[in-house]
Amino acid sequence: MEESDDKYEFNCDLPGYEKSDISIRSKQGILAIGASNEPRGKRLKKVTLPKDADESSVVAKLKNGVLKIQVQKKKESKAKEIKVE
Repeated sequence: MEESDDKYEFNCDLPGYEKSDISIRSKQGILAIGASNEPRGKRLKKVTLPKDADESSVVAKLKNGVLKIQVQKKKESKAKEIKVE
């Protein structure tokens, strides 16, 4: 997992799987990634999301056998600069 100021990124190696073979579900802070096809079989990975992850913002892209998942951070969780007066 990689973290930036506004999002989290996860990469999963899924060579031999097509977009239609992959399912992703998010519920109660758990991201479940499943992949299944005839020659490769089934895979399941569960990831606990950080508390400040916005589950409604999950975006996934598959390219060259690598599934990249991005989850935005909740707006209120971003650090706020406080000005000293």
